[in-house]
Amino acid sequence: MMVSNSISHSRRIPLTTRACCAALVLVVSVAMAGCTGAGQSSPESALPSDDTRWQSVLSQVADDGSVTTETALEAFGVAFSPLPGAQTPPGAQTDIESGTLALLWIRQHWQDLTEDQRQAALAAAPDLATTQEVESGSPASVSTTPTARLSAALTDGSDADLTGTEREVGAAFEYFLAQSALTDPGWRPTVSYAPAPEDHVTAEAFPNASGCLIDLNRAEFPQKPLSIQHFVLLHETFHCVEGLAIHGTRVPGAWFREGMALWASSKAPIGPNGPPPDWYYFSLNAPNFWWSYLRVPQRTLFARTYDAYGFFHYLDNRGVDLWHEWATLPSENSAAFLALTGDKTSLTDWPSGFFHDPTLGAAWEMYGVGLPADRAPAATDQMDLANGGSQTFAAQPAAVDVALLNPTADIMTVAFDGVGRLRFADGSEIVNPAASTSYCSRADACACPAGMVSNLGAMSPLPPGLVRLAVTGGVDAGKAVVTGLAFNPDTDCAHPQTSGVWKLSGLSLASADGATVAYAPTGGATTLTVDGDGSAAIDMNSTFAATISGAISSTANVVGTGHTDAHVTFDSAASTMQWATDPGSTGIQLNIDGMSASGASLLGSPGALEPATTMTYSVDGSQQTWTYSIEGGTVTWNWVR
Repeated sequence: MMVSNSISHSRRIPLTTRACCAALVLVVSVAMAGCTGAGQSSPESALPSDDTRWQSVLSQVADDGSVTTETALEAFGVAFSPLPGAQTPPGAQTDIESGTLALLWIRQHWQDLTEDQRQAALAAAPDLATTQEVESGSPASVSTTPTARLSAALTDGSDADLTGTEREVGAAFEYFLAQSALTDPGWRPTVSYAPAPEDHVTAEAFPNASGCLIDLNRAEFPQKPLSIQHFVLLHETFHCVEGLAIHGTRVPGAWFREGMALWASSKAPIGPNGPPPDWYYFSLNAPNFWWSYLRVPQRTLFARTYDAYGFFHYLDNRGVDLWHEWATLPSENSAAFLALTGDKTSLTDWPSGFFHDPTLGAAWEMYGVGLPADRAPAATDQMDLANGGSQTFAAQPAAVDVALLNPTADIMTVAFDGVGRLRFADGSEIVNPAASTSYCSRADACACPAGMVSNLGAMSPLPPGLVRLAVTGGVDAGKAVVTGLAFNPDTDCAHPQTSGVWKLSGLSLASADGATVAYAPTGGATTLTVDGDGSAAIDMNSTFAATISGAISSTANVVGTGHTDAHVTFDSAASTMQWATDPGSTGIQLNIDGMSASGASLLGSPGALEPATTMTYSVDGSQQTWTYSIEGGTVTWNWVR
């Protein structure tokens, strides 16, 4: 039989029960060998040491969520049956929790398959012949809010039992419609056993605008614990609901389809058996719900599949109304992410939650159905930071990076580009750290010798112990660069004014009797130059507008002239500076315009800086202030760079 680029097959599907389906090909199965219910062993004892074949396939998803034809062929072969010419990925063959992506990907790459591959795919999964795009369905309100109560015994494998199962699936369908505010399409999903034997999957859903078919694996499904049977049917039922909103050109990535379907299934009321046990959500063999989400925090959300489940629980815990938002989200990855999260500044507790440690507070914990409380992520492996060491923690778009640091360096600098948290061993935290921050671990607080200040800028004390770092850029890339530095007073300390040239921005005098004179520069320039060896010089060549206040109030134009050389000594501990004018320095003058120096000098020559003056100084970035006493009054100089 010839097979064209559109999938076809001769199997007849009665229109009353087998309404055809969509490109949204969805599968969830629960194949947990050796696990039969309550009282199971912890997942640690059952986890294999290497990735399975299915995990090898999932690791090939690109950062934008796409896969190659080769990956689609491998996925189908691992989930259903090997196809001619396809490679077998490395790893152990295990039962697969979900075959959804295998069917979806092979459908997306159907035109790239050979004739033999198409025929083999149809033989292994006959309902591929029914897939087509859904053409209708839109969000609206639903007046009723039924609950999904699946029966205690779903099926024993006989066809006669499926009528009751189908009825209960219909109740779940109504529940999801109501929660999602979607219009009731007037049909309910049909449940049947798969027409062909299935090796590794348990169920699959084929939805479209006029119906939805859920196929069960006759050999596998009846053997599952009741709680897992409930969960599988809920999951498939939600995929039927997704078919009402996801269709045509609106086809979001697998992170959204599978992550949202798993979250919705875990949140639905499913009867007295409760949700599946923890190992279902944390199995390495499974679709990597929590295990993979925590194991690889650096993976972009868009390359995730089932393990996006954890992200939807994060959104739910933040108060995002997922039920009413999912059906109208844009299909493009970044746009959907922004619609769900908003500005990145609201994501400060997303990366820190990957530490999964409730003892550190809510921002450092994850919450959600099936997350074991005693399971720490691999991200908490300790990393040393010594003098001279440096490490960049880079978060891809829609991803995070985390680190547990053991700083032994004298100084730890952290340069943040994004949002997140730092937490120190004493319990203190910094939310959204500044672009660059330094912390000193030394007992002397990295203090400079008397009379000198640090070239390294402000530093905070670094409490001894481990430091937790978490960063994300939200929909953009983010990073944190951590560097360890050795503190050296010879190179890291200097006189505070050794940075060069300053310009006078204002001068004022306050006499002992309360009179004041304020000088505002109006022309020219007066500069202060200080060299690293402590030599200093003032060149005055300015005009000022002088305002005199006190017993007599007046204004005057003042001319400043002269040059003075000096040597300065700083005492940073006392915030004082000793100005010693050099012998023979000509000095500086401030004279009322038009009057002789002898008759109108306001500061004299060399005036207030002769022969030595002790002053209080302060330096704040590009501003410097001098204050000192003269003849019972106070002089203040203001400088800017």
